[in-house]
Amino acid sequence: MMALVATARSNMPLTILLGLALILVIIGVMFFMGSRSAGELCDQLEQQEMTANIQLMTAQANYDVSALQLELNELQTEIAALKLEGRFPESAPMSSLSSAIANNAGWSGITLVSLSSPSKTGTEKIGGSTYSKTQVNMSVSGTLDGIQRFMASMEGGSFPTLVFEAVNLAELESGGGWEGDLTLAVVTQA
Repeated sequence: MMALVATARSNMPLTILLGLALILVIIGVMFFMGSRSAGELCDQLEQQEMTANIQLMTAQANYDVSALQLELNELQTEIAALKLEGRFPESAPMSSLSSAIANNAGWSGITLVSLSSPSKTGTEKIGGSTYSKTQVNMSVSGTLDGIQRFMASMEGGSFPTLVFEAVNLAELESGGGWEGDLTLAVVTQA
């Protein structure tokens, strides 16, 4: 053992040089492994950047601003046309309304027992605008199918804003049909 220590002392510069070489090799290996990890991270970042660019191009194709602007312009044109047409008629000609009631009652096979004159009963607020409301009260008799046909033909007729606000029907005790009171309303601009 003493001989080994004596040999190491005589070769001290060589021992120091070997120690430094070993330290440099260890540092080199660590640097290489670190640079390899950094290289892998760079590759991952480049791949993520490519994926992000592809997703961006896809999103731009799906949400093309100029195409959306064209679609918006088309919708605004349609809205303007609807405003010009107006879903709500300017007025409900009372004679036309009474005539439609009489004609649809005859077509449906029901009897108009009584019919009030159409009268403006107030206003209705729809979508931020105020409209006039005209009501007609009537008593009818007939089959249940006939009364339903009458109501459907009135609601699907020439008055697009006509609705039945109240319907009170009862079967006749004789079992021969139905009778009841109906209230219809038409909403107009004036």
